[in-house]
Amino acid sequence: MSIKIRVYGELSAILGVELVIDEKEGVVKEILKNVLENKGIKLKDLEQDYVVLVNGKKARMDSKIREGDIISILPIFFGG
Repeated sequence: MSIKIRVYGELSAILGVELVIDEKEGVVKEILKNVLENKGIKLKDLEQDYVVLVNGKKARMDSKIREGDIISILPIFFGG
């Protein structure tokens, strides 16, 4: 299934602004762990400094992800 991951803040310099990945059905934690570990980032570090949204709503790490969902990763403090 195809999932978009949008990244904001400093993390976007490492991951890029938007990723489109093909992943089996799963939960936020599993999907992000796979993406982050490929870039040398620990999920634990992300959980401390970032908020994760699924389709614009705050998500828990055990939230189920489905085809076409958009995961957004935002720093806790973001602005300009």
